[in-house]
Amino acid sequence: MILPGQDLRNTYGHGPDLSGTCYQGADLRGVNFRGAQLDHINLRRAHLEGAVLAAVNLTAARCFNASFRGAELAHAGMYGANLRHADLRDVQAEGVMLDGADLAHADLRGGNFQDANLVHANFRGADLRGAQFAYAVFDYAALCDAKLDGACFEDASFMRATIDGPAVGYVAVGNLVHRTDARAGDGPRCPFFGARTAEFASTDPPVVTCLVCAQEARRR
Repeated sequence: MILPGQDLRNTYGHGPDLSGTCYQGADLRGVNFRGAQLDHINLRRAHLEGAVLAAVNLTAARCFNASFRGAELAHAGMYGANLRHADLRDVQAEGVMLDGADLAHADLRGGNFQDANLVHANFRGADLRGAQFAYAVFDYAALCDAKLDGACFEDASFMRATIDGPAVGYVAVGNLVHRTDARAGDGPRCPFFGARTAEFASTDPPVVTCLVCAQEARRR
């Protein structure tokens, strides 16, 4: 039995093999999973607030509606994980590997996902407001209907991503179109400033409607 706050590492620093284990709805707050094998684990609706999952293998983990708020997920391998409706607010997830993961309608507000690998990830309807995604790779990802206000995408890659009709040098989000190189002087920065979008399929740039980007365009 795993108890809240428990450290699962043995004296050699290796955790147990919990692959495929069912912890649906379990209280795992603050548990230190470092070194454990958690691939294909069932964490549906589990509470993992403040848990330590850094560099842990969570490949194909089932985490529907699980709460990871404030957890440590840096460099965790979450390839193909089901994180639909998961709470990932304020997580420390630098370098996390979410290739092919399903984060539809997940809450990522305030999380640190710098250098994350998000290739082919599904962010449809997810809330990314205020999150840090500098240098992250969103190639081939789906961000339709995602909330992106206040997020940082500086030097992130969006090659062939789907963001409601992107185009070369521009990113369309809902009814707003952003320049990826725009910054209004010393004022507010467009969330897509510095994003690499050179390989988007469309080559016909739309009208710039983002207020920050439009202000910068008028300065040029």
